Amino acid sequence: MIVSSENTPLILRLLSLPVAIIPVRVHSTAVVTVLNRVFAEALRDGELDFLQDRTVRIHVQDMQLIFCMSLQQGRLKASRADNVP
Repeated sequence: MIVSSENTPLILRLLSLPVAIIPVRVHSTAVVTVLNRVFAEALRDGELDFLQDRTVRIHVQDMQLIFCMSLQQGRLKASRADNVP
């Protein structure tokens, strides 16, 4: 799905500017830290164990944000996108 910039709310277009200049590793680590808190109970209960040995690539088109994460030792970790299509 392609979203044109005219349809993107102004606030998201403005937020995408700082995200674009921040190194991927920095914002990926920040996002994964938040996700570990949001999914703390699911992680504790093993509900996300299916992510073990897998890498998930998330692309937020409105903000031009792409990051990858994987599950390691029961926690979500920012990971490299080398082999993720």
